[in-house]
Amino acid sequence: MPALRHVVTRRLSNHLRAPLLRNAYALMSSTALSSGIGLVYWLLAARLLSPRTVGLGSATISGMTFLAGVASLGLTFVILRFLPVAGWSSRRLLLICYAATAGTAVVAAAVFIGGLSIWTPALQYLRAGIVPAALFVLTTAIWNVFRLQDDALAALRRSVWIPVENAAYALLKVLFLVVFAVLSPTYTILVSWAIPAAAGLIPINFMLFRRFIPAHIADSPPDAMPLRLRPILSFLTGTYAGSVFYLAWVGLLPVIVTQDLGARANAFFYPPWIITTSLAAFATSMQISLLVEGARDEARLEAYTRRALLASARILVPVVVVLLPAAPLVLFFFGHAYMQHGSDTLRLLALGLLPNAVVSIYMAGCQVLNRVLIIALLPAAECALVLTLSVALLPRAGTTGVGLAWMLTEATLAAGILLGPLRHLWWPHVPGSSGKDSNRPASASPNF
Repeated sequence: MPALRHVVTRRLSNHLRAPLLRNAYALMSSTALSSGIGLVYWLLAARLLSPRTVGLGSATISGMTFLAGVASLGLTFVILRFLPVAGWSSRRLLLICYAATAGTAVVAAAVFIGGLSIWTPALQYLRAGIVPAALFVLTTAIWNVFRLQDDALAALRRSVWIPVENAAYALLKVLFLVVFAVLSPTYTILVSWAIPAAAGLIPINFMLFRRFIPAHIADSPPDAMPLRLRPILSFLTGTYAGSVFYLAWVGLLPVIVTQDLGARANAFFYPPWIITTSLAAFATSMQISLLVEGARDEARLEAYTRRALLASARILVPVVVVLLPAAPLVLFFFGHAYMQHGSDTLRLLALGLLPNAVVSIYMAGCQVLNRVLIIALLPAAECALVLTLSVALLPRAGTTGVGLAWMLTEATLAAGILLGPLRHLWWPHVPGSSGKDSNRPASASPNF
């Protein structure tokens, strides 16, 4: 028995020694902690607040995260792609990204509030006074910086701090939910997201600018090439366009459900949606780690990609297998009505998790190689398919139609990727592959 334990310990240690997997697992553990506590958060919200208040609050958060994503300008991926190799420019790069995204978020949120009667009349409660309007605008800006600091930690291979930060944030969010459910039910959800995020900016940025960035600069080679504006702008063009398309369907689907079917219907849709997007973050964690490691060593990109796909499958396949029969049990804790109206939606959304992982990991490889057209057009196709199918199916199938739309979209895109650009990862002797018979370096494959 001690010998077996020694073998298992050694293999686990060797497995985690690879930065690709170590950072990815740290990000995944952050997702797991945040999702678990987030599930408790929405369970409490369903118990403490009316379905209408939950529906309005969740639609508000979806709108806020969409606006924050639009205002992020694609700088999330600029940090992940260029901060690992920024050297002495690291501090300046991060501060510029903070300032640009926070300022743009303020403008975007203010415009959104000003035009609520045009694009989202259901959220008119945000214009009940200067305080809720200002809170929404400020929260959008804070949220952007809060997310970028996580990207900075990941880019600097300090991902181990991300679970600590996000677990603390999630716990504080639950605390403020309970407190403000009594004091101000209408704005409880927005307030409980805003205050903990603002509090989290102070300790993390202190560590970033006083410890982690100086250590990163010290470890950078003295002859490292300085960052150039042209490749960053080229990368940013495709990445920002792709980010906007991605956020359009991720953030706006709950808003569309609220607008077409009402706040009550969105209350029943949102738990399956938040569960699925939380689980999809496992693939996003692998995508982030692949992007960081690929940026440091492009020559090993294809090997990293194969390893990332296999690691994602090992995690997500058991999750989907369990979730399909257990969907009613998961939603039962929200209440009988949530279970009745959301179980089929959750099952269909769960089926889209595996193909979604393929799409996310392929995007990371394209970002490393600065494939601008793919970075922009793949999320555009994803957005067009999801929104078109959702709008078509909502009147006939309700929120179940949204689950079907997402599952079909992800399956279609993943099939095209695995049978097209990534086919050489599994069949290395197909024409145009970069397998053992090729004289090209792995990162030069035209098929990726």
